[in-house]
Amino acid sequence: MTLLLGCIADDFTGATDLANNLVRAGMQVVQTIGVPEHAAPAADAVVVALKSRTIAPDEAVRQSLQALRWLQAQGCRQFYFKVCSTFDSTPRGNIGPVAEALLEALGADFCCVTPAFPENARTVFQGHLFVGDVLLSDSGMRNHPLTPMTDANLVRVMQAQSKGRVGLIPHAVVRTGEEGILRRIAQLRGEGVRFAIVDAIGNEDLMALGQALADAPLVVAGSGVAIGLPQNHGLRPSAAAAALPAATGLRAIVSGSCSTATQQQVKDFIDGGGAAYAIDPLQLVADAGAVASAALAWAEPRLAQGPVLVYSTATPDAVREVQQRVGVQDAGALVEQALAAIGKGLVQRGVRQLVVAGGETSGAVVQALGGARGRADAHRSADRSRRAVVLRGGDGLRRGRAPGAEVGQFRHARLLPQVLRPARMNEAQARSEICRVGKSLFDRGYVHATAGNISVRLDDGYLITPTDACLGFLEPASLARTDLQGRQLSGDPASKTLVLHRRIYEAHAGLQGAPRSVIHTHGTHCVALTLDDPQGELLPPITPYFVMKVGHVPVVPYHRPGAPEVGDQVAALVARYASQGTPLRAVMLTRLGPNVWHDSPAQAMAVLEELEETAKLWLLAQPKPRGL
Repeated sequence: MTLLLGCIADDFTGATDLANNLVRAGMQVVQTIGVPEHAAPAADAVVVALKSRTIAPDEAVRQSLQALRWLQAQGCRQFYFKVCSTFDSTPRGNIGPVAEALLEALGADFCCVTPAFPENARTVFQGHLFVGDVLLSDSGMRNHPLTPMTDANLVRVMQAQSKGRVGLIPHAVVRTGEEGILRRIAQLRGEGVRFAIVDAIGNEDLMALGQALADAPLVVAGSGVAIGLPQNHGLRPSAAAAALPAATGLRAIVSGSCSTATQQQVKDFIDGGGAAYAIDPLQLVADAGAVASAALAWAEPRLAQGPVLVYSTATPDAVREVQQRVGVQDAGALVEQALAAIGKGLVQRGVRQLVVAGGETSGAVVQALGGARGRADAHRSADRSRRAVVLRGGDGLRRGRAPGAEVGQFRHARLLPQVLRPARMNEAQARSEICRVGKSLFDRGYVHATAGNISVRLDDGYLITPTDACLGFLEPASLARTDLQGRQLSGDPASKTLVLHRRIYEAHAGLQGAPRSVIHTHGTHCVALTLDDPQGELLPPITPYFVMKVGHVPVVPYHRPGAPEVGDQVAALVARYASQGTPLRAVMLTRLGPNVWHDSPAQAMAVLEELEETAKLWLLAQPKPRGL
């Protein structure tokens, strides 16, 4: 396989974003951490992730040229210097000095420059960079602790850190397409311009620019232009380019980003009940090792219960206080080293899915893990407005699934819990898992006879246990398969309870934690608690694990089995509790049994067991205990 594109990224998360976009557009991509000593594996593109964005310009140039020489030795035809979509830099660099050094090393005299990525709300118009609807200089990047961006005019920003002249290819030219862009490039080169900031306000602009850059030796850009380059080699989006095994295992989040969006993401994670541990940057000054040890001691017993968050995310005022005490560079290094130690310690404690928020933090964590290279995959999601690197792997995160996606700093408050949701099962896996969970529930007495049912939502329909089937003796091929409207496609006749299951899935559309599996049983102890037709919630919060694993269980008044109005009442409860910031995992149908839901049949089973055992405990307890 011929190596078509060699990429140099100035930070780790930026590298993952670039790799992600190249894969989405059809390229097979390998990402390395630092400059490798070995030859490149078979791929269409290689992304070399450096940590050069905020180091001294001379050192950034040295590292970038070293990466260039390695890429040239691998036979790369074109080179891409990936910079931040918010053009993070100062008048000293490092974008200008590195770009000029790369141009000179390639024997070239001109280069197009644009951080535009409209999908992530980064657009360039008349040379000015916008973040969403505001100028870069009015966004949260104005208060960045290392590279405060107080000027949105990229022509002016680039000129301040470059020796060569900087010009503009305005949108009026870009919208005319490839030929118009090429004419403008020829004009600027004739005028002695070395760099041209390129406007782009939509993906069609990036596609046209990509065509115009087919023969350019160097591209300087954010990750957006990457969607327009694979087409020059006859490549199109392909599932084969992104095919990788999914990962499982303990999950954790480490956040060192101080962006406005990350602060909101952290708040949303905590408000949603996530377990979080705050690192005080001032305590790092006194004893960083002790702070890291305390964080790991806090995290270890909580890992089995779900993703934990360790964060140093702070307000601009808090950051400035630390910088004033120890200096800007030393303050950043203290935080990075502590979070790197924590990330490594989490992996040593069994974490196999790790989200790292913040470019500098991600680079430090990956370096601490000793990562070398990984094959990149496209993070398939309807909303790509994210900024984190997802490390998923087997042996210490160094093998298995490669980094997933860099995502937008300024959007998607619910990123942190969503990005660590387990990978979806395919249909064959879902059939096997339904049968396994059904047998487990039957063998341990949680279901009896032909009572109960289990469903899984697929991308294009549902699987559900057949009507009058015993959950202990299910066959994968006999499970009912329907479309999204509930119409039977194959298998034995579907349980009539599918109507209620569909309403539960549909009620969660657009909500955080939308379930992929629902289980209904006739749990003896739960049903016993409803024989006197209670109102409100089934149980008080009498144990911490009931609170953590189950939460609220509202009671639905009695209706005959399969009554359609039950679905309306359950959907209304899901919406009401969600509006109060309290997501539901279960409801109790009076005199029938509980319905519980989660990401998979196994996780839904865990909720069901905790609910049934707590109901048993409540019935046995005399006198009745008070709630927590």
